[in-house]
Amino acid sequence: LKGSFSHALVAHAETNVLCVPLSSYTPAYRVPSIHRVLVATDFSDRGNDALLHAYSLVPAGGEVRLLHVCYAPSAGINPVIASEVYFDHTLTTAKSKEDAEARIKEIIPSLLATSGVAITSEVLVHHDIATAICEAADRFGADVICMGTKGHSRVGAALLGSTVQAVL
Repeated sequence: LKGSFSHALVAHAETNVLCVPLSSYTPAYRVPSIHRVLVATDFSDRGNDALLHAYSLVPAGGEVRLLHVCYAPSAGINPVIASEVYFDHTLTTAKSKEDAEARIKEIIPSLLATSGVAITSEVLVHHDIATAICEAADRFGADVICMGTKGHSRVGAALLGSTVQAVL
């Protein structure tokens, strides 16, 4: 084999040499690749900035899904006993979802549309935001979930709760 390093090594070796073609090598580990990223936003600046970080992770041909979850009261409210409260929450939740769907379309920068990364969006209504994010990530087959955080200290996060911590 002309120009082959292995061939030259065998010709000049004073001892036995074993040359193994690279095609037969199987590494003991595989570096994971990221193709699908779920981005959860609460429409804050940090939440929306997570979209840019997601795009930095995904190669051309990958997918990004932008998600917003609208809080809905638990389904345990009895509409017969508390019909007015239940009705008001239903209208508020529907309006919240409609507003979120309009806002989520404004977030997607047209500049990123030319990157070769597909982007979709989804607005969900759920009584547990962290659970909704995890379920959406499972359905989407996300390799990574990208979220912004308000930067609470550990004490603040423990007292106030944190959607990011709940998702983790």
